[in-house]
Amino acid sequence: MSDRQDKTAEWPLWVLVKQATGATVDDLEGNKLARGATARDVKETYWSYYRDVGNKKYVVAFDAALEVDKLNLKLGGRAHHLELGADFLGFTLVPKSAVEAASCDMTALCAISTESAEAIAAFSAARADHVTTAEEARFVREKIRDAKAAFAALDAHLARIERGET
Repeated sequence: MSDRQDKTAEWPLWVLVKQATGATVDDLEGNKLARGATARDVKETYWSYYRDVGNKKYVVAFDAALEVDKLNLKLGGRAHHLELGADFLGFTLVPKSAVEAASCDMTALCAISTESAEAIAAFSAARADHVTTAEEARFVREKIRDAKAAFAALDAHLARIERGET
């Protein structure tokens, strides 16, 4: 179960969407870039409303969320809204490019090894003082999601082989 799923017991989904919006806008370094990412005219000030948990009235529209996620991915960031949706529904999000890269055995092995090592290192660092903070837990869970995605990419490639698609 993901960090976001665990939090659904504590927080309503709209709060998690606002947090994903805030993370995306932070990644894009502000409201102006987020505004330019959407086909609809989303005013710059609305991005502030969309991320403000104290303002229940405004939550980002699904199409605008996907458009800013797309821009964020293009700029090397994460698809925070899409990851939230996948986690909320119990899925592991794996980019197509990762599945294609998994077709090379060494690439897949390197990705799994690297992501798993990063998750283990993050967990070890978080537990070094025998106390894990919420922020440390979020970071470790993010690294675990990355490792799961690397395994899922290889699994998807192997499933294609099993079905005779490659």
